[in-house]
Amino acid sequence: MNSEGSSPARRVAFRCDGGERVGAGHVARCLPLAAALAAGGHRPAFCGEYDGLAAWLLERSGLPVAPGAALDDGPWAAAVIDSYTMSEPEICAVAQRLPVATIGEANRCERRGVLVDPHLDRRGEAPTDRLLPGPDFALVDPAFATARRDRTGPVRTVLVTVGGGSAGRPLAAAAVAAVRATFPEARVLTAGGVACDGTEPLPFPGTLLDAIGAVDVAVSAAGTTAYELAAAGVPAVVVAVAENQRRVVDGARRSGFALAGDDLAAAVGHLADPAVRARLQDAGPATVDGRGAERTAAALARRWWAQGG
Repeated sequence: MNSEGSSPARRVAFRCDGGERVGAGHVARCLPLAAALAAGGHRPAFCGEYDGLAAWLLERSGLPVAPGAALDDGPWAAAVIDSYTMSEPEICAVAQRLPVATIGEANRCERRGVLVDPHLDRRGEAPTDRLLPGPDFALVDPAFATARRDRTGPVRTVLVTVGGGSAGRPLAAAAVAAVRATFPEARVLTAGGVACDGTEPLPFPGTLLDAIGAVDVAVSAAGTTAYELAAAGVPAVVVAVAENQRRVVDGARRSGFALAGDDLAAAVGHLADPAVRARLQDAGPATVDGRGAERTAAALARRWWAQGG
């Protein structure tokens, strides 16, 4: 019997999609949870439609991938559903036969399942049988925490990352212009398949983990990457490129783990202040410590199985 109280390895379906249209954020936040469940002796597999960065991330993980309809078949022991396309009745139907968890503001069954809601507006709430709230449960790769270092010296490398889909790409040119105005001598890295004059595109598809150690400050879409940067202690400006990212920006504004980029040029300008960078590099890891996936996996296993599902 493993430390999570399970006996045989249980198969856990991750129902999410990812690609050019919807971005890679659902896959990016599900993968650390899947890895943590696998480390606990369970057998995660992804069920959905994937292309671009999302497909690359899954291939790199080595985890099994099947069509979304595979959720309806096979001896699944539980399901993590991170989707805007599955309706509440469809999720409730799954939750009638399996223990289920949903993530953040994605669609969910109000009557059943566990909600993993890592956003800052939940900070301070106590976990319950049906809720895992706040950034203690932020689903980021724990390897981001190994990139922490002092970032109050000269800004030599700036990252501009707008997500793995097409929605954030209009932000890229404005972000690069703001960076150039504030840090004219800096090396500017761009992620997500974005190419702007005078910048260095990171390999696409690729992972920020390969470059994050060299990054001094960042401008980021307010998706999963915002929490990854916080865990790494990278001072950042975050911008909502979709309505479902507003909670991340609002949380950054209230808690101070990043700067809200409503006025992008002004926010990037604040990153030139070493005192601001010092505050952000401390606030990020204090908010997102990199162990959220581990906590979530253990908490879900207790709720799903130790208590009888």
